[in-house]
Amino acid sequence: MGREIEFSIVSELARVPLLAAAVRGALEGAQLDPANARGIERCVAEWSNNVIEHGYGGEPGHPIRISLDIDAERVLVQIHDSARPFDPVARR
Repeated sequence: MGREIEFSIVSELARVPLLAAAVRGALEGAQLDPANARGIERCVAEWSNNVIEHGYGGEPGHPIRISLDIDAERVLVQIHDSARPFDPVARR
């Protein structure tokens, strides 16, 4: 069984660095390759930025919840929000 950790922030870009630092701290004891841990931290920050900027249109105050399930084999990251979904086909 893995170690499960949840974080939540509101949709403000100024909060993303704090979230990234919290993810970094959660991954420190996970026996991950440091490059992989940095990559996960960056991905969480970028996903969160995208939710705030594109999903919520930069509007502050909306919830974003991030969950990490960390074990010896993998790290599962899930980001939960109620922003409008991204449609890659419409972007073409």
